This record gives sequence, structure tokens and C-alpha cells, in this order.
Amino acid sequence: MIPQQLHVVWLGTALPAWASRHLDLFTEHNPAWPVSIHNTWPPPGAPPELAAIGRRCTQYCQLADLIYVWLLATVGGVVMDLDSMTRRPFDPLCDHQAFSARHNNSDRRLTNETRASGEGSDQPPSLMLRLGRNRMAEYKLPLNQGNKHLYKVNGKVRLATADKAKELKDLGVSVTKVTKS
Repeated sequence: MIPQQLHVVWLGTALPAWASRHLDLFTEHNPAWPVSIHNTWPPPGAPPELAAIGRRCTQYCQLADLIYVWLLATVGGVVMDLDSMTRRPFDPLCDHQAFSARHNNSDRRLTNETRASGEGSDQPPSLMLRLGRNRMAEYKLPLNQGNKHLYKVNGKVRLATADKAKELKDLGVSVTKVTKS
């Protein structure tokens, strides 16, 4: 289940009027949803490794992507770029483990502008990899979270413990640990 919580990131200048209008549009379609605007780097509660990775970033959008991946992996909810416009309620999507938006009806490629996952889900890293933008490698994110590491399981990237990876291997599933290249 995806928590009914919207996270947006705006770093640098004051929030522009157009971005406020986009937030108003979201709350019009999702009136009961709390909205968190993350406007500091590093975000409060983030691990020191995230700040170290952020020092290599040269643009606010890169820092925002780091914050989004961290939020999805830790607290879940919906993360959305402020240039995204909401056209309908998100409630029906919250029954899923994760989702990512697509460009439009004629271009069905996934986009990283709007994505969501449940708290502690293994989906955020694999969602980012499915986008064709390996943010984990691009920003040199750690390939583990606590006792969990990234594994390719039948060709899909998942976050799992070593015990779970071994259990899957013992069942004949193709499992390989993802390592830095």
C-alpha cells in the first residue's frame, strides 16, 4: 500500500507562483492528502552518505532525485516534480505497491516526474532502473540499505537481505548481487 502523502522538492529560490498553482491543483483532486515541501539539503533525518553523494551533484534537479529516491525507500508516498500537473485523484493508485507515471497516451515510456511506493518497499530502486536512468550508479548511491543489498532477481533489480537472496537461489531463481562497475 502506498501512503497517501505527497512529497515535492524545491531547492534554491522561493517557490514560484506556477508551482503553487500545481500544488493547488493536486490538493483540489486529493483534498485529504498531506503535502510535504522539502526545501533543504540535506533533508532532515537523511543519512550522512546521502549528503556525501549530494556534494557531487551540480544541479538542484539531481539533489531532488536523490531526495525522492531516499523518501520512497524510507517513508513511501508519492513524489512529484512541481512541473507535473494533476488531472485526477491518486487514491485508486494507492492499492498498488508502487507506480510511475508515463509521458502521455501516445508515448508510454515511464517518466521520473511522478512515482510512488509503500514504506520500506523494494520498488524505488527498481523503478528508477526501469526508467532507463540508473540513478543508483549515476549518483553513486550505496548499493545497500542497512542489511539489504541490491540483487538482480530473474533480471529485475530488487532490494533484499542476503538470507532472502540465498533462499531464492536455493529455489532455483537466478540471483546475482549488483556491484559497482
